[in-house]
Amino acid sequence: MSMQMSRYDHFQGIRQPQGGSSTTNKFIRLIRLNLLGLVIALGLVASHLTVVMAEETLPATPGILEGTGISFALTDSDYLNVSVTSSAEIELYLNSAPMIIHMGIAASAGATSTDITLGGLEASTSYWMYQDGSVDGVEIASDANGSYSFTLDLTEARDIMIQPGQSTVYIYDDGSSGTGYQCTSVGTWDATSKTCTLTQDVNDSIYIYSTGVTLDGNDYQVNTPYWGSVQLQGSNHTVKNLTINGSVRNPTYCDLYGGSWCQPTGYGLYLRYTHSNTITNVTVINTYVGLYLYYSGKNTISKNIFSGVTYGAYQYHRSFSQYYCDLGNLYRCSANTLSDNTFSASDTNYDYYGVYLHYGTRNGTIRGNTISGFDYGLYLYDRYCLYGTGHRYCPADNTVYQNNFIDNYPYQIHAGYGYSNTVFNKAEPDGGNYYSNYDEATEGCGDADSDEFCDSPYAITSHYNAGIYDYLPWTIQDGWLNEAPVADANGPYLV
Repeated sequence: MSMQMSRYDHFQGIRQPQGGSSTTNKFIRLIRLNLLGLVIALGLVASHLTVVMAEETLPATPGILEGTGISFALTDSDYLNVSVTSSAEIELYLNSAPMIIHMGIAASAGATSTDITLGGLEASTSYWMYQDGSVDGVEIASDANGSYSFTLDLTEARDIMIQPGQSTVYIYDDGSSGTGYQCTSVGTWDATSKTCTLTQDVNDSIYIYSTGVTLDGNDYQVNTPYWGSVQLQGSNHTVKNLTINGSVRNPTYCDLYGGSWCQPTGYGLYLRYTHSNTITNVTVINTYVGLYLYYSGKNTISKNIFSGVTYGAYQYHRSFSQYYCDLGNLYRCSANTLSDNTFSASDTNYDYYGVYLHYGTRNGTIRGNTISGFDYGLYLYDRYCLYGTGHRYCPADNTVYQNNFIDNYPYQIHAGYGYSNTVFNKAEPDGGNYYSNYDEATEGCGDADSDEFCDSPYAITSHYNAGIYDYLPWTIQDGWLNEAPVADANGPYLV
């Protein structure tokens, strides 16, 4: 039950009659949902006859800018409001998060190189720049105006990270007689299983690459610098039994002044151009982004805790996800699974998104998670969905069910433009999700047949798309855990 019921507006539906048999109630529910579907269909037809359609007023995504051109400028970053100018037209993804600047740059009009000037940096300050996942960073320095210029090869798309300090502890498979490169500086290396087991806390970032490496935290901690993360590149890695501690933007000023100085910084887990990884039993505390999936697919993120974060999980793709899955290009496949995780916001008034699905994040499963205290519990966005559900930039075909959405204000789920073909419930007994503001009759959630499903659907908020529903919202948190086990044909129970 929500203590802030008046903050939400929800579809109330046709009230379920009180009493009556379970069979009758189910039949009435079925009729009601069919009628609702007809009303929705008529509404969609009417919308196509409308000459002018209202644009959705979209929430800002602080510190992120995307577009095509030669001149770009951020104005709303929680870190640095950087600018980018290019001598040739480029496609740019720019993200300026606390202590990390991330740029994805590709040629737009066939140029093979361009001169880039990055502005808005701290004046006369040293930074470290990493390109295309290289472990060898280059120290750079801004000029007195806070600018840095360089020439960039555009014969292929480029990925650039800029941060205030140098990384990192590097771990990778360096052969049957190797040591996991730098693994033995912080733990033990098993060359046969390619496992690095920590034997101490690590006060640095960790970067894992190559293929099939396991990082077993062994219940130790990684205390990242304020730009830091545990980063994965390559494929088929496992990270487990680990705590990752971030830091605030400025501890001294945080104690003195509070506010934005106390905002978490860095990324907890950063998966970049990687696929088929498993993350389990990891706790991430006090980072700007708890889990960042950038062009990374077929990953299983299960039974982790992300606490005190501004973004719980942020997924970004820009491709025909299923097309690349079919081709076997798993880096661009998306299709990630987030299951049985806990995402809880920080308490600094910078609590944007629990889970954010951006651009072509398709074919994913979000199940069994608890998401609480954010402005947006789950956000699916991209305006490119307006060009059709098959558009490569449209997040679609995701399955979202059996999650707890608790006190995410103003939106438990916001579909934006990007709801296309995403479903928010499965058939009984699996059902949909639990919503703290929709769990009793006074909020529209009656349960006349006591089956622990609301008798009326829950309306998914979207200012642009009408008729998006979770048709089987649960009346109690974790209600699906009360399901009786089902025996398969051979006898063992499936749970």
